[in-house]
Amino acid sequence: MSVAQGLTSLANNNPSFSNQHIQNNIANATTAWIIKTRNIAYRTDISVILTDSQKTDVYDAMESQSYLNIGRYFLDLDNHTYKILDGSLGETNANDTTTATFLEHLSLVDGIQGVYESLYGTDAAAAGKGIDDFFGSLRGTLIQSVEAVGDAVRHITNFSLASQTAYETALQNFIDFLDTLGDSTFFNESTFNTLLSTIGTTASNFNSILSASNFENQKSSLITNRSTIVEQIQKEKNNLGTIRTYSTSLTSVLTYKSFAGRGKISDIIAKSAQNTAWKDYFDNYQTRFSQINPLYDAVTDSSEEDAINSALKRKNLPDVGTYLDTDSVAKKALRDTRLATRLGDSGKTTEQIIEQSCILLGINITGKDVYAQSKSLLVNMDNHDRETVKQEILLHRQASTNS
Repeated sequence: MSVAQGLTSLANNNPSFSNQHIQNNIANATTAWIIKTRNIAYRTDISVILTDSQKTDVYDAMESQSYLNIGRYFLDLDNHTYKILDGSLGETNANDTTTATFLEHLSLVDGIQGVYESLYGTDAAAAGKGIDDFFGSLRGTLIQSVEAVGDAVRHITNFSLASQTAYETALQNFIDFLDTLGDSTFFNESTFNTLLSTIGTTASNFNSILSASNFENQKSSLITNRSTIVEQIQKEKNNLGTIRTYSTSLTSVLTYKSFAGRGKISDIIAKSAQNTAWKDYFDNYQTRFSQINPLYDAVTDSSEEDAINSALKRKNLPDVGTYLDTDSVAKKALRDTRLATRLGDSGKTTEQIIEQSCILLGINITGKDVYAQSKSLLVNMDNHDRETVKQEILLHRQASTNS
């Protein structure tokens, strides 16, 4: 039963999904040269005057000291989380160009979690397909990284470095240049190249100052957190860009798995599959299924001895109380899986059954009377019962453990 309180209000309203919480996080961290680098990134992206080649020149110049180009990846994070919500990062192909929705992606990712765990026995995050591998940025996993970047920039700015001022001046000069571009007739290639060159030079000088020991922590923070943010964005793009294919591949395997043990259908799959892993799974499914015993689910290495004793008790073992009861020892020998087909009791006395059993099992009987033989044989058979249960536990573990 689900929660009903508030459900009617939920149904009567639109969720109005937004990445505002991410935008607020970015805005709180945006200061100093972050503002200018973001301004350049945005204006370059939307420019209808700059050619693709010229835009590439801008991007390259801004990335000359990539960890300083904070506005670029802050803008990318903003755009990225917005696109998660509008579904535009989803997978399309020539046969299916339908734009996915946020709801579809949520459903697919949720399904992937369960199917992956069913097939692999572990969380999908182990393969980089966990929920945060698709939606982590939107959920806020990068908030601390963004805050750390803002803190580092504010710390550096407190020192009023001349190299920072020169870098920001170069950035502002290029922004002013972009503002003057009414159309392509106003574009001056020489000025464009000079301004970009100055950005590269001042960025390099600024980097040299930040490489000093007193800024080591801040520079390290900027580099590390940039990598964290950029890599997370790329991972989510890759995952959402192949989400339908990946989800289909998992659910297909799960559907085939449902045919295991289904007689002729299972046999068709086993005989048709060329992959040895598939042949092995379907050929041996019934045997392995018979080895699964829920009573052994909770058995660990430390509790194995208790589990063996409990299993023996359920089987009414040991079933012979004393080796002096030679008739019972002989009957047990006739039930022993190692002896039943080799021994035969036709016309044999108790003494003969015990003696032959010892010989077949390699038990030394030299100088031993029937009682001594019975004692050795009973110990051997009781140990075999224990080893049989131990093997059952092992087979259960193997059959019920993903591999």
